[in-house]
Amino acid sequence: MNVTQQNYRYEFGECVIEPYLNRVCRDGKEYQLEHRAIETLRYLLDHAGEIVSPEELLGSVWADRIVEPNVIHRNLSRIRHSLGDDPYVPHYIETISKRGYRTIAPVRKLEAVDQGDLNSLNIAKDVRVLPEQALHDTSSNTRRVKTTWAIAVASLLSIFGVLWVNNVLDKQTLNVDAAYVEAAYVNAQSVVSQTILHEPPTNSIAVLPFENLSPNPDDAYFAAGIHEEVINRLFGISDLSVIAHTSVLGFADSSKSIRDIASELGVQTVMTGSVRYAADRVRIAVQLVDANSTSLIWLQSYERDLNDIFEIQDEIAANIASQLNTDLLVEQLAENKSRNPQAYILYLQARHLLGLGLGGDDVNRIQRAETLLGEALQLDPNDITVMMELMRLYLQKEQADIISVENGIEIRRSMILSALAVDPDHAVANAWLGWHAMFSDGDMQHAAHRYERATAAAPRNVNIIRSAVPVMLKFGRIKDAKILAEYLKKHDPLCAICLENLAKVYLITGEFSAATAAARSAVALAPQNQNASAILGIALMLNQQNQAALTVFGHLENVIRREYLSALTLHNLDQETGFTNYITALIAQQPTHLLAIATTYAWRGDLDEAFDWLDKTVQEGFERYQHDVFGGPNDPLLENLKEDPRWQVFLENIGQAPHQLDKFDFEITLPE
Repeated sequence: MNVTQQNYRYEFGECVIEPYLNRVCRDGKEYQLEHRAIETLRYLLDHAGEIVSPEELLGSVWADRIVEPNVIHRNLSRIRHSLGDDPYVPHYIETISKRGYRTIAPVRKLEAVDQGDLNSLNIAKDVRVLPEQALHDTSSNTRRVKTTWAIAVASLLSIFGVLWVNNVLDKQTLNVDAAYVEAAYVNAQSVVSQTILHEPPTNSIAVLPFENLSPNPDDAYFAAGIHEEVINRLFGISDLSVIAHTSVLGFADSSKSIRDIASELGVQTVMTGSVRYAADRVRIAVQLVDANSTSLIWLQSYERDLNDIFEIQDEIAANIASQLNTDLLVEQLAENKSRNPQAYILYLQARHLLGLGLGGDDVNRIQRAETLLGEALQLDPNDITVMMELMRLYLQKEQADIISVENGIEIRRSMILSALAVDPDHAVANAWLGWHAMFSDGDMQHAAHRYERATAAAPRNVNIIRSAVPVMLKFGRIKDAKILAEYLKKHDPLCAICLENLAKVYLITGEFSAATAAARSAVALAPQNQNASAILGIALMLNQQNQAALTVFGHLENVIRREYLSALTLHNLDQETGFTNYITALIAQQPTHLLAIATTYAWRGDLDEAFDWLDKTVQEGFERYQHDVFGGPNDPLLENLKEDPRWQVFLENIGQAPHQLDKFDFEITLPE
């Protein structure tokens, strides 16, 4: 039996401590601790009865980071809470004034846990390393969207970086067997190695989530908001490669070393920090570390009134630009100069509430967020950031069935127009309006105009770029879509929707092996995402891995998608009886799935049948039949049709022939 010290359990008074599960068991209840807290407790237990100094704890538990000493007090408070201990009348851990801490309850190490048993528990310290565990979590309720508008809402939520829901189309997590895991999912430890294929740029940085040192734990929203704002500022530094906010969140309180994190994210420097917010005073401490040598490049603390919060953020960005010998784009900072700090606090509180995602008491949670944002607008009627958050709130209202999709669209449009009335060149507002024009109004010309303005104003904004990839595909701008998608691969490597769209681009360009790798990573990061699973299956099939593809397709929840994609694979395997059975079932369910039937015939080479069914989609209104994986002129599954003269007629009928798309004369500004 391979046993290491970390696999021991402890009896501590009337509690049981299980460090490998980050867990304290007391009075029949379980309390989860963050990794640093459980390591602090473990160190004290391993030195039972000894006085352990703060310096000793910092040197052991935080050996890979430079932090402020009061981080120990924060972790001891969490530990005492889990133990039910009173710091003034302690029964477990006492504080020795000016010397340190000592355990006073009896400590006994229990038998070690076998490594094989540990593996069966799906233990992970990093929340990103849980694809298999997530696969078997069937607690979420299934919510199916029945309208084309709701599908567009799903895309908006994912593409613009709104992390409230995992998947709008189908929230039920897959429950799959070992064969599917082997075929469809990669070990999450290798996700980044598949997506980060470049050497770290000379000037590159990842900003890890800031630690909340505020006296009130509920003020964690403030530290999270400051963290995101600092990253946004850094994207305004020319010649600096920055990792997006969504890709660093999984490293909160990670046990991984700075060097390992930097290697995974493909950066040369890493920034860490802490935030303390109390009584309208803000203290932010940040440090910049060279990832290769782990040496400190720069360290600074800022303590100011809340009114100076935006100046602090600007100063941090300016100091980093100076340390890395790059230039700060001053115009990127202008937006925040006149913002109201109190309105900003309300905005951060609302953003935190909306970030909790759907589930539980959605109505009260969303209403509370709406009240906070309303109060923020009263304080600062011209705060565009608040307007954009209100707009996204209405997306969540639609998904929670609080308002109708039709009402939501009109309200969102009104909020966007209000924002543009304040600043006609606001990048995010222009991108949102462009998305609405494309997918709600079908006005491609207006969409082109808005994305031209959005990318000109903020060519490095990852949220805008996420949304621009499918828009460029809609315009047939495959080259631009690829540039944008690969930019996201570099700057937002752990974004599942980004990797999903990258896989789609690679499928269109015929790079099937690259598509398979990107789709595998997307699925590993978001195993509940049915779109990513379908794209993975298509990539495997096009890459001649038909058995693996059939396994993936067999576990798709959407019946139509499962049947028509499985039919394609069975044809590849010369199993024509199975193919016929599937297509017969599809036809029996028409006319709701005409495009799937057309695609199935096209794949087998039955061109007359395929075009007959495509004609039916045009008669019924082609847009309603475009499935959310492909559909339309870029669909690699319709490749057999593209040499037939009828293909051009079909494209003209749906308004997507090359000469029709060429009339949209616009240019987007690509990121450098």
